[in-house]
Amino acid sequence: MTHFNKSEVHRLFADVQSALSAKSRVFIGYSGGLDSTVLLTLACDFFSPQRVVAVHINHGLSLHADAWQAHAAAYSAALRVTFSSHAVTVSSKHNLEATARSERYAVFRRVVGPSDVLLLGHHAGDQVETVLYNLLRGSGGRGLSGIPKVRELGTAKLLRPLLEVTRDDLVAFARKRQLSWVEDESNKDVRFDRNYLRHRVIPVMAKRWERLEQRIVATAKQSQDGELLAHSIFMSDLATLDLQDARAGLSVCNERYLQLDVHRRNNVIRHLPTLLGLSLPKRSSCAEVEKGLVHARCDASPIVACEGYQFRRYRQRIYVVRVTHCRNGGPHMPLHWHPKQALMLPNEGVLSTSQTAGGGLKLAEDVCLRVVFKSGGERCKPAGRRHSQTLKKLFQEYSIEPWWRPHVPLIYADEIMVAVGDIWVCEGWQSEPGETGLKIGWTFNSM
Repeated sequence: MTHFNKSEVHRLFADVQSALSAKSRVFIGYSGGLDSTVLLTLACDFFSPQRVVAVHINHGLSLHADAWQAHAAAYSAALRVTFSSHAVTVSSKHNLEATARSERYAVFRRVVGPSDVLLLGHHAGDQVETVLYNLLRGSGGRGLSGIPKVRELGTAKLLRPLLEVTRDDLVAFARKRQLSWVEDESNKDVRFDRNYLRHRVIPVMAKRWERLEQRIVATAKQSQDGELLAHSIFMSDLATLDLQDARAGLSVCNERYLQLDVHRRNNVIRHLPTLLGLSLPKRSSCAEVEKGLVHARCDASPIVACEGYQFRRYRQRIYVVRVTHCRNGGPHMPLHWHPKQALMLPNEGVLSTSQTAGGGLKLAEDVCLRVVFKSGGERCKPAGRRHSQTLKKLFQEYSIEPWWRPHVPLIYADEIMVAVGDIWVCEGWQSEPGETGLKIGWTFNSM
């Protein structure tokens, strides 16, 4: 595909074309390197330049970062495409590659609109590195699938048109068109695993096995087909598991889950987090869920921690809950809340209100409420009850998951508890049928 003739370019962008609407824009992740330079050039040949947006992420990790940005801006101007640059901060305390990638994708999700597409310049060499890297990490079929050619990016689509094109073909095209590009010096640092594979391992393998890239790309395609089948089986099984939304996550019925054979149970656990846009759990985590969580005693509170989320059990349900960091209960200092305004809670929750006819919280105009968190021994009487009861017993009765109980906001007017989160309004404080009241909302994006 060295020459990228008209029919070849049309084939490259066929998936992109089918994903576009009349008003869609084509965003290109443009670093200024070889692959993204070729991709941007081809996109401008195929689409109207007015439709193309070059998105440049300045990580600030190299002394040349600003020069690369200036180069990217100049070439975008020469092509007459919109240039959008974004500076991000990458902490050196964590995995640089993973953190930089996370920051890039955060920018992409922010700037790419719902009907737009984002194109990235990964090529066949990148696919080979990814498959080998995942193989050495002990990844299963998903890892051997490598980089997906098409996937969702929030409400937009991400596509990689060059995924089957070799780097040699990209270089030949760039030289024929007399393109210039930047070289990131960090790509030669063999302390990074991927660079070690690229410079020390793959060249040796290529001398032994002809058409190495094509073979591994074909293997990735076969693995992707297997993953699609596994996902199809997951969706079929999911329909039987009483899937429910949960605070900061979701849950399925443990009894129904246990009716599946062990291989399909493992498949369910692997794919459940993806419904929340989260990564697949490691094989060891799946085994831990099967061994220590689904078979735990009914009164136990088992946890399997993964990257960015947790598996939990409560009664006869299995939960997947997003987690940003560990918390040890709510603050002891009271918060003051004017209920017409949303209140940000210290543990990243939000309290809000909306008007409702009957059943909501009945308050005088301009009242200021006080919000605290459970410290022990509190009692109250939910509306419609004859007697008061301790919060501990009420939480059990209302099936409030144990991990949320320290975070439930307790709402007071003066010294009287008037509501407990969005769970119940206390006796004497509810609006009558037909009377306007305030419906309380208590939301969490993660634990």
